Amino acid sequence: MSNKEKLILSKLVKIASDQQKVLTRLAQATEHQDPVVNYLNNGLIAIVASNLGLTNVHSLISVTPGILGAGSSYVAQISGVPANKYQLFGKALTTQLDQQKPELTTNFTYTFETNQEH
Repeated sequence: MSNKEKLILSKLVKIASDQQKVLTRLAQATEHQDPVVNYLNNGLIAIVASNLGLTNVHSLISVTPGILGAGSSYVAQISGVPANKYQLFGKALTTQLDQQKPELTTNFTYTFETNQEH
């Protein structure tokens, strides 16, 4: 590969990276309008926390918009869950999601404040 081709390839990679950053910012700016984000925060996570008797659980949902026909991806960062309840909370979360919105199961992941992704 010539130096010119490497330079062109490098510029194309930078453009793609910049586009992804812009798409991510746009998604974050419109999160409050996304019904899925509202469901995840106020429905799924809040209800699971309440059912387990946890009163100080908070979540932040990050959205990565879908590209080329793929659906958006959602990642919940969950805080306020005691470490000894991670497994129970995670199981309840995935069970509820499977029952209520099975179409989201492949597009949703979560992490606890220790950043262990599930």
